[in-house]
Amino acid sequence: MKISGKNNHCIALTNDGLVFVRGKNEDGRFGTGNKQNSSVFTQIHVLKNQDIVDVDAGAFHSLFV
Repeated sequence: MKISGKNNHCIALTNDGLVFVRGKNEDGRFGTGNKQNSSVFTQIHVLKNQDIVDVDAGAFHSLFV
């Protein structure tokens, strides 16, 4: 449904409202609870049961609406 990327990280939002991230996870900007980088899209499971309708990757943050 949407992909947003900036400063070496990307966020993908599916039509089902699932959120996936990849890239550099500096300062924990993925919101996964760790600082591990990911070379492939990885689902953010903590957001699985949330009604996510929009995402945005910023220079130092990830935004989930």
